[in-house]
Amino acid sequence: MRYRYVLVAEIRGLMPPAGTEMVIDVPRVSGTITYTANRDSIPEVVDTRAAISSLMMRGLAGKFVEDPGAARRRKVLEIRHARRAANSPNMLVILDINSVTEDFELIHTREEDEFIVSFGESPAKSIRGSHERYVQSLFTALSLSAPTDLAAKRLVDCILFYRDDGKPIFCYEMEGYGTAYTVAPMTQKVAEEAHTFAAQLSKGPDYADVNRLLAKSMDLANDELLSFLSAWAALEIFVSKSFKEYEKLLFKYSGAGRLAAHPDVLQRISTVMSDKFRLTDKFAMLAGTLDEAGVETDLKTFGDVKGLRDRLFHGKEISTKTLPCESTRNLVRKYLRLHLEAGSAR
Repeated sequence: MRYRYVLVAEIRGLMPPAGTEMVIDVPRVSGTITYTANRDSIPEVVDTRAAISSLMMRGLAGKFVEDPGAARRRKVLEIRHARRAANSPNMLVILDINSVTEDFELIHTREEDEFIVSFGESPAKSIRGSHERYVQSLFTALSLSAPTDLAAKRLVDCILFYRDDGKPIFCYEMEGYGTAYTVAPMTQKVAEEAHTFAAQLSKGPDYADVNRLLAKSMDLANDELLSFLSAWAALEIFVSKSFKEYEKLLFKYSGAGRLAAHPDVLQRISTVMSDKFRLTDKFAMLAGTLDEAGVETDLKTFGDVKGLRDRLFHGKEISTKTLPCESTRNLVRKYLRLHLEAGSAR
């Protein structure tokens, strides 16, 4: 079966070709790349698919559509007008791939004069996945080739199928992704503690990076990967920055009840060992000092999170839909809070 994969991205940092379009053939992926300022260069068929999806959602919500064909055409015009009205100065890159895939069974179909709608599984995911590396390579290549820093925002990511007679098939799969979370009541105690912690955190530069990264990880506008990496960076920076304080406590009390050690000896040991502690060692010392009862459980969580981070950084295949964002943030939250409370008590 023939398919068409259309990806459209807005590129910030490059001006579009003046008064024309640049079209590059890419035989490797059986497609073309178009660089343009013209929003109407986006194939109308992808907007037709989007319009049908929108009307179906209205139907599921119980809204009656008297003339679906007219409503669909109006919706397509609305989508295309909205793009033009945005009047964005940024360049568009349009990747348009036409290729073939194995035939698959169409189930729960409805055929109209201009198209076919199918509800059920299709190879769309695997097709998208097979082209994702090229898409990422294209963005990276533009970044390497451009004289300025670039940013990309995907506007369209659409896969269409075609019957042998050329009629488009719009496949829709009902999918749901959710994140489980708990909700706690906002109380006077929470408000007062937040006020106290905010004052402590905003006093100096020690917590600036931890603040920024933890806040970025909490931002729902970010994807899972960015949220996880931000939370991990916050944890790593916090542990590394606060470790010196807990290292001093270790050597200060290391001889208590055991062998007495001269202060000069302890200082020498401290100096020799200062660059020998790994990140996990530092976290273990911090956690053992702040929460002796929970250190074993938290060390396991820390090890699991660090292991995943290491696999990710070493180029291993990791699912980015199930990253431990919450458990990583919880480690930062728990020990930053305990650290601040311990500081207030000292």
